[in-house]
Amino acid sequence: MHEWNVFVHRFKPYADRDVPAALAAFAKYRGDALRADPALRRMFVLHLVNQWDFGVVEPDVIDATLKIVDAQISEGKEKTRDDADGSPGPGGMLALPAGVAAN
Repeated sequence: MHEWNVFVHRFKPYADRDVPAALAAFAKYRGDALRADPALRRMFVLHLVNQWDFGVVEPDVIDATLKIVDAQISEGKEKTRDDADGSPGPGGMLALPAGVAAN
């Protein structure tokens, strides 16, 4: 999935433990496109299942990520944009999901 590759190339998760937060950030960043394009959503779901198959994420991470995508509202959603290309800035990228404490 090209959009995911561009996303992680710019904001690198350094270990497997960073991947769930990166998936949540990507779902927030590209949620509108994932909801609007069924083919893109299928590729993203396949990507999530592949990550589960290789032991990188747990099933509840897949569920939480898809809930984020489904919760995106196309109209009236404000996104923080720091660059001309529309990608989120470093402050808007890898925030920990609610309920997860930083080590």
